[in-house]
Amino acid sequence: DELFIATHAVVKKTTVITAAPYYASSVDFCSQGPKNNGDPVDEVRSVPEQGLVFETGRDPSNFFSLGFGGWIIVEFDCPIQNGDGNDVKIIEDTWGAYSLEKADVWASQDGATWILLGEADNTNFAGIHTISEFDLDGLEWARYIKVVDTTDPAVHNGAADGYDLNAVESLQDCVEI
Repeated sequence: DELFIATHAVVKKTTVITAAPYYASSVDFCSQGPKNNGDPVDEVRSVPEQGLVFETGRDPSNFFSLGFGGWIIVEFDCPIQNGDGNDVKIIEDTWGAYSLEKADVWASQDGATWILLGEADNTNFAGIHTISEFDLDGLEWARYIKVVDTTDPAVHNGAADGYDLNAVESLQDCVEI
């Protein structure tokens, strides 16, 4: 008696293009809301591209204020992969004790169909910044991240301008698939 075993294996090689962390590459769309008193957000806090790459200094030109009810959609040239642990980091500028600021964080593969990842806020301090991390949940990957201010105006003075986005970061390697 002879026993024959036939096997076949497909080996998928993953090539890392950019090691994590890496940041969003462009702003696709945004709509900045007003300050709590209805005035426009200060010009220095109104450049959407300031929400792309992490800036460490304490300077209002290092972030984009969403304004109350405002939002931004950023795109990653290399999609964020759903890997082990959290996949996306949202960095906010707070600079110390401050009233609660919040934003819903959404992910999309095509920029049209969105999945809510959760709520970012300014409570998890890392120096002058606050950090919120999310898993892509049911998505295998995402190219777009949308951050929408949901800050309660009732807990802020008139000069407040909502969630201050410093950066959107991938926590997974950029890979060729």
